[in-house]
Amino acid sequence: EFSIGALGFAIVIGFVGSIAGHLWVGLVKLLHHAFSCLQGESNLRAAIVTSCAGAVHGIMGIAFPAALFWSQDQLQFALTRGCATWTLEPSQCEPFELPYLYGGMIPAWSMRASSGKPLTGPSMLALSGAKFLMIAVSETSGYVGGFIYPLAFA
Repeated sequence: EFSIGALGFAIVIGFVGSIAGHLWVGLVKLLHHAFSCLQGESNLRAAIVTSCAGAVHGIMGIAFPAALFWSQDQLQFALTRGCATWTLEPSQCEPFELPYLYGGMIPAWSMRASSGKPLTGPSMLALSGAKFLMIAVSETSGYVGGFIYPLAFA
C-alpha cells in the first residue's frame, strides 16, 4: 500500500543505492589501477595477478562462507539471517546448511549463524561488503567471464 512512509523508505533506499554505486566505481578504479600495474606481456605477471585475486577470493570464502555460492542460496541465507527458516525468536535459529561446503574447512571465527544465534545486522553488512569486494576483484583481475558470473550469482 502506498503511503508517505513507503515513499520515505524508497528515498532512503535510493540514497543507499547511490552511495553503493559510487563506492563500487571507486573500488573498481582502485583495483583496476593496482592490477594494471602488475599486468603485462609476461606470464609471470599474469600468474601474480590471478594468484592475488585467487587469494582474495579464498580468504573471503573462508571468512564469509555464504559469499561463495549461488544466488538462491544466498538470498535464502540473507532473508533468514543465516537460519534455515525465518523465525522471530533467535533461540529457535537452526543454521542454514550451505550446499557444497565441507564443514571441516570452516574455522570457528568465520562469519556464520549458529544454533540459537542468527547473524546480526553488522554481520550481514560485512557479508555484503565481502561479496562486493569479490565481484570487484573478479572484474578487475581478468578472470575469464569477468564480473558477470559472480554478479549473476550474487
